[in-house]
Amino acid sequence: MSARLLDYVVNIADSNGNTALHYSVSHANFPVVRQLLDSGVCQVDKQNRAGYSPIMLTALATLKTQDDIETILQLFRLGNVNAKASQVRAVRAADPGSPSH
Repeated sequence: MSARLLDYVVNIADSNGNTALHYSVSHANFPVVRQLLDSGVCQVDKQNRAGYSPIMLTALATLKTQDDIETILQLFRLGNVNAKASQVRAVRAADPGSPSH
């Protein structure tokens, strides 16, 4: 498979902006998460329409094995663990009473 096609397939998003990585993390399918990360083209910081990245979705996942933990640590190393959900930023920007104003 060409690198360009692999990049497209791995990062294609549905109508809600969720990629295979979003779904794999949120369903705790860590063998698939590992494969996606190992592809080298996964956009780990890509946010869905709700503003959540796959890293943010790890809070919903149940880690059962050491391999699961190592996969999530790999995801953390590849992405921005300090990112904020884009919807939160948009709400604060629209609210003149928010602390950022």
